[in-house]
Amino acid sequence: MLTILSGAAHTPTEIAKLENKHTCHVSRAIKELKVQGLVEVAWSESRERHYRATRSGYALVLNLSQHTK
Repeated sequence: MLTILSGAAHTPTEIAKLENKHTCHVSRAIKELKVQGLVEVAWSESRERHYRATRSGYALVLNLSQHTK
């Protein structure tokens, strides 16, 4: 999920469709990532929030991708 959010901002509903998961599971994971400082709200439209990776989150994704090659 953090990999998806490091590319572009998405809503929990969009992420759930991409990951084939329930929206409630995605929302819970986003909440945990926000607490860790890896995800932030990019912008809001009415009730929908768009999330993106923070600089720390993006750095973590880059670091993991370099170590898994």
